[in-house]
Amino acid sequence: MLWITEGKSAMTHLMGGMSQAQRSVFGMMAIRGKILNALKHSDVKTMANTEIMGIIAAMGLSIKARDDVSKLRYPGGIVWATDQDGDGRHIAALGTVTLCTLFPVLRAIPGFFKFLNTPLLRCKGLGRDKSELEFDSSQDFIDWKRHYEAAEGCAVEDRFAIKYYKGLATLESADVRRVFQQLAARLVTLVLDAETHAIMLKYFDKDQEDARKDALCELANRLNRGETAPII
Repeated sequence: MLWITEGKSAMTHLMGGMSQAQRSVFGMMAIRGKILNALKHSDVKTMANTEIMGIIAAMGLSIKARDDVSKLRYPGGIVWATDQDGDGRHIAALGTVTLCTLFPVLRAIPGFFKFLNTPLLRCKGLGRDKSELEFDSSQDFIDWKRHYEAAEGCAVEDRFAIKYYKGLATLESADVRRVFQQLAARLVTLVLDAETHAIMLKYFDKDQEDARKDALCELANRLNRGETAPII
């Protein structure tokens, strides 16, 4: 598998948590610039994007033979090890959309695209309470916080120290090692079926701006009502 991170510091930090066996089979690549959306730009402009062309070269893909995956350097696919916040998820989604647009054959390979789930927030009990809770998304934390405060009648901040981890580089070394020890549970496989493809088009295709606005408005309304947000 080829692991793609945001920046070299995150890549170096991630490698520090891998075992020797994992380092021997995993490839690592750091991206720094912006990934272009192939659904909004021409092939010529997309293929002039340094980050996309770097991923294509690293994977052993060829623009001249888009249906040929016989020379894939990483048959296990791509792991988006981006930041756990919304920006990181957007990069992973955009990268997946662009690569699937340029190479539709990748959609047919089961489990080709994955992303790494890492802790976004951690709550540690104050005083005698030594309990510790981890949340992989802000929505999970918001839901738990609302239920906890309703049941306990006090603010979460009164009983827990809350730490926010924006990205991989902010995790402690022990946390990164634990991620790789729990790798099977931490990797989320993207299912690229017809329904997912339709969702991708809704949120990234330049010709579906109205549908995108409607969906985002409905999402905002649900959040304002205190409802759990759907996974986009």
